[in-house]
Amino acid sequence: MPVRITKRVLLTLAIGLIAVAGVIICVASFGKERTFNGRPESYWIATLASGVSPTPGEDRRSVDEAWQALGPQAVPILLRALEMKPGPLAKPFNKLWPKLPAALQKFLPNPVNYESIHANAWIRLAQQQTKVTIPPRLVAVR
Repeated sequence: MPVRITKRVLLTLAIGLIAVAGVIICVASFGKERTFNGRPESYWIATLASGVSPTPGEDRRSVDEAWQALGPQAVPILLRALEMKPGPLAKPFNKLWPKLPAALQKFLPNPVNYESIHANAWIRLAQQQTKVTIPPRLVAVR
């Protein structure tokens, strides 16, 4: 007796395969973070957010020296930092964060200070010794 595959089973299999493929593509794309001078882009943006190094034992002076060593390579990082915007849950999360118990805060990411990221990115762009072309959408008054 031949096995009969209904349209419903085929549709379910197709949706499942598409979902698995989507997850694989997302995971693969997250693993490909660009590196600059041996450090991932997220490291550089984290130094813009907090003003200190996310690496334990590294002081502020060495972070400044690392940024200066980047030279023109810093421009794409800084432009990307200027493009960063808070998501729809950022504001409620930032208000809720101080009210959470310390044990819960330990397991959640710290709130991102986008104003600090943008201000420090502008400062570092102004310090560039090379000619930098800034897209007009980043200069518009917000």
